Amino acid sequence: MGKAKRPAGGAAVRLERQATGSEIWQVTTERLNQSNIYCEVPYCSRDSRHFVYARTNPTLRGNRTELMAVELGTWKQHLLDTTTG
Repeated sequence: MGKAKRPAGGAAVRLERQATGSEIWQVTTERLNQSNIYCEVPYCSRDSRHFVYARTNPTLRGNRTELMAVELGTWKQHLLDTTTG
């Protein structure tokens, strides 16, 4: 297992590297309720460069959930949409 590593310019932290070469990353560090969506279809883009997760932001009114897109590798996050309910 590898040590935790934070890439330059991103909020993600590599938690573990398996003997097979696969890696486990913690993508978010904000203190918000966030989904635990694994990076599998249908949560990834067709080219597997982006994935989506949902988070509840208490600063938003009306029980809103934000849908966030994350670019794998750079870990840049983009707000896709805000839902209600």
